[in-house]
Amino acid sequence: EWSISARESGADVRYVAIVRDISERTAMEQRLYRQANFDDLTGLPNRTFLHEYLDGVLTSDHRFERFSGVLLANIDDFRAVQDSLGLAVGDSALVIVADRLRACAGPDDIVARFTGDSFAIVCMNPTQDVTAVGEAVVKAFDDPCDLGPNQIVLSVSAGVAADDGSRSTAADFLRDAGAAMNRAKQLGRSRVQVYDTQIRSMAIERFDIDTALHGALAARELFLVYQHIVDLQSGNVVGAEALLRWDRPGHGVVSPIVFVPRLEATGLIVDVGRWVLGQACADLATWQGRAQPGEARHSMSINVANRQLANGDFPDIVAATISDNDLAAEDIVLEVTESEFFDAHAPGSASIEELKRVGVRVAIDDFGTGYSSLSQMRSMRVDEIKIDKAFVDPIVDDSVGAAVVRTVARLGNHLGLTVVAEGVESAEQATLLRGMGCHLAQGYYFARPERAETSLGA
Repeated sequence: EWSISARESGADVRYVAIVRDISERTAMEQRLYRQANFDDLTGLPNRTFLHEYLDGVLTSDHRFERFSGVLLANIDDFRAVQDSLGLAVGDSALVIVADRLRACAGPDDIVARFTGDSFAIVCMNPTQDVTAVGEAVVKAFDDPCDLGPNQIVLSVSAGVAADDGSRSTAADFLRDAGAAMNRAKQLGRSRVQVYDTQIRSMAIERFDIDTALHGALAARELFLVYQHIVDLQSGNVVGAEALLRWDRPGHGVVSPIVFVPRLEATGLIVDVGRWVLGQACADLATWQGRAQPGEARHSMSINVANRQLANGDFPDIVAATISDNDLAAEDIVLEVTESEFFDAHAPGSASIEELKRVGVRVAIDDFGTGYSSLSQMRSMRVDEIKIDKAFVDPIVDDSVGAAVVRTVARLGNHLGLTVVAEGVESAEQATLLRGMGCHLAQGYYFARPERAETSLGA
C-alpha cells in the first residue's frame, strides 16, 4: 500500500511517498473471509456465502438470463455411517459426496455445503433443467464410496425449486427446495422431488398440527377410547385395546392417522405415551374392580412407540404404573407395530427384554405390513401377533388372502404365540378366522371403540 503527498517550500515542491507492507494484513483478511464463507472440510462455499450469493442473483437485472433454480440434496441415514464407522470416515465420505456433486453441476453453478449432511446447487444456466441435475445427483451414488478398507453405499434425496418467478429471496428458494427434499425422503429416499404447492400445503399443515399438539395434553384435548377383544372360541370379551383420540378445538375429532405420526416425529409421543399408559391402567383397574365373581380377568392392550422403547427408564415406568394401579403385569399387553419393532430391534431390544422381566406381554401390531419375521419375534420373546386388517378384509372372497392368514395363524400357533385378528367386520369373517386357528379378534363386528364409561363400564 502506498501514498504520495506534496509539500511546498518556497518555489520548490517536494513529494513524499509512503510505502507500507500490508501483505500480512491482506493474508489475514483473506483467511477471515474464507473462514466466514467456506467450509473447511470440503472446500465448498458455506451457508452464509450461499445466501448472500443467491440473494445477489435474485436482485440482479439479469436474473432470468442466468439462473434456473436451486437444488438441495441430503445424504440418507448418514448418522448410521458416523455411528458405525466413526466421525473420521464420515468426514471422508462427505468429501466424496462434495466431489460427486461438483461433477454433476455445470461450470457456472455454485455447489455449497448447506448443513452437516446437506448440500445445495445453485443452477446458473437459464436453459438448465434443475430436475435433470437432481436425477444426475441421485444416480451419482449408484457406485459405492471407496474409503480405503471401507466400501460405503450412500444414497441421497434431492429437492428442486425451479425459478418460476414466484420467489424473491434465497430463503424462499431454500425453504421450498428443503420441503421438496423432505418429501422425497417420505416417499422412499434416493429420489428427486420437485416442489409444488401441495408440498407447501402439507408442510404448513404439519407445522399447524405440531403447534397445536404441544398444548393438547395439558388442555385435556386427548382422550382414550377402548375396543373390546373377544375370544373366538367362547365369544367372551377378554380384554380391550386403548386407542388414542384428539378432540381438536375448531376441528372436531382428528384421525389418529393424521396426528399420531406427528406425535412420534416431534417426540411428544414420550409424554403422551406415558399419560396413555397411566390412564389405560387406571381404567383397567376400575373395569376389573367391577367384574363379577368368577369372571376371568380382563387384559389391556396399549400401543407403544419406538421412542418410548428407546428410553432406558421405560420398563421402570411400566412397572411403577402397574404397581400404582394394583394390577397384575400379565394383564398388560404392550403393542409395537411391526415396522417399528424392526427399526427398534437394536435400541429397543434391551427395553423389550426388561419389559418381559417386568412380566408384561408383548405383541406385534399390524403384522404383515412391516419387516419382521416370526423367527425374530421368537428370539425377542414376543407373546402375540396381531394380523393386520388389510389381510383380514379379503379372506371371505379371496382364496389367496385366506391362505395367507391361515399360514400366519398356523405358524403363530406352532411357535406358541397368541394370534389376534384385527378389523373383523362380519360373522363370516369371525367363523373363518376361528377355523384358521386365530385365538382372539377385535373389530366393528364385535364392538366399536368407545370411551371407558361405555366400553368398560368404568
